[in-house]
Amino acid sequence: PVRAVVRTLDDTALVMAQGKENAERRALSFIERAFFARTLLAGGFDRATAQAALSVHKSEMSRLLQVAEAIPLQIAQAIGPAPKAGRPRWIQLGELLAKDADDLAKDEIASPSFQEADSDSRFQLLYNRLNEAVKNRGRKVSVSPISIRTADGLMIADIVHDVRAARITIPISSGKGFADFLAEQLPELHAKFRQERGEGDTK
Repeated sequence: PVRAVVRTLDDTALVMAQGKENAERRALSFIERAFFARTLLAGGFDRATAQAALSVHKSEMSRLLQVAEAIPLQIAQAIGPAPKAGRPRWIQLGELLAKDADDLAKDEIASPSFQEADSDSRFQLLYNRLNEAVKNRGRKVSVSPISIRTADGLMIADIVHDVRAARITIPISSGKGFADFLAEQLPELHAKFRQERGEGDTK
């Protein structure tokens, strides 16, 4: 048995109750509030009702809707709440997405390293990928990363090449401290690489 409170509510009162319940249960992130606001307006509610449900002023409502229009729903859902990312960062991501980066974004959110990361890390991975692509616009950039796996199938790194550099992403699932361990080994690996290429003394 559970204790229940049953009330008759019209649509507006129901939205108010939903907004109040969300706020009390967990502090919604900026992107969650942005899409909640857009959903209310798409459902036929006016701005005043949406503002009251979210307990925000008119200017803040405009900011929420600005972000909701700039970020495709598929991208927002793939990233998740990203509680550390506020409006300025989401706006920057929206601007990057507007620069013909849809295919690159879809490729990133489908990558194992993205899917295995937490929400804030997923935001940063996508932001970094698109920002790097925009900076390298006009140069050939690899769309699909090369995944490095162990013999038993564990994904330990993604490598993305362009004409200037190769970017290595180490997922958390590779093991705590693996990235630091790899960093320590790189000078020795580079020395061995140069030696095998016959480039002489590497000390």
